[in-house]
Amino acid sequence: MIASSTLLTEHHRRELANSGISDETIAAAGVFSQSSIRKKDKSLQQQLVFPYLDPAGRPYQRQDERPFIRWKPVWSEAVQRTYAAQLKEPPKYLSHRGAGNRPYHSPANTADPTYRIKLKRGGSKFPLLATEGEKKTLKANQENFLTIGLVGVYGCWRPPEWCKSPGTPTPA
Repeated sequence: MIASSTLLTEHHRRELANSGISDETIAAAGVFSQSSIRKKDKSLQQQLVFPYLDPAGRPYQRQDERPFIRWKPVWSEAVQRTYAAQLKEPPKYLSHRGAGNRPYHSPANTADPTYRIKLKRGGSKFPLLATEGEKKTLKANQENFLTIGLVGVYGCWRPPEWCKSPGTPTPA
């Protein structure tokens, strides 16, 4: 999915620009703003949406065959207060429940016909960087670093029951 950077709110455009991401990179990545209604309190919520592509440049699919995306919500003050009352912070990024995680491949990479070859060969000729998050991936790729983005430490991961018993190693 390719979207124009004109589909961004000014708030989101500034956020991406403050991360050093150019309008050209934003447009190529298909990043866009979207509004939705929260089910819990019926409030309007803005979010910054990142479409995910596989190494061949095709949209990743969820189990229901809809495109896999992640989004960064702009939380209302009411939601922030609710989390603060629980001494927690609201999540920075979300994905659909049960959709799992995927690596984030920048469209700048997937448009390169040699990208999959570089991923397979790796090594010193094509050093591959891994970073946390979509914005860092876009910025690194914009600066000509071959980079894959990974979901952060708390990215919808819940430890299975066997991890909760004392003395059991926890997978990284």
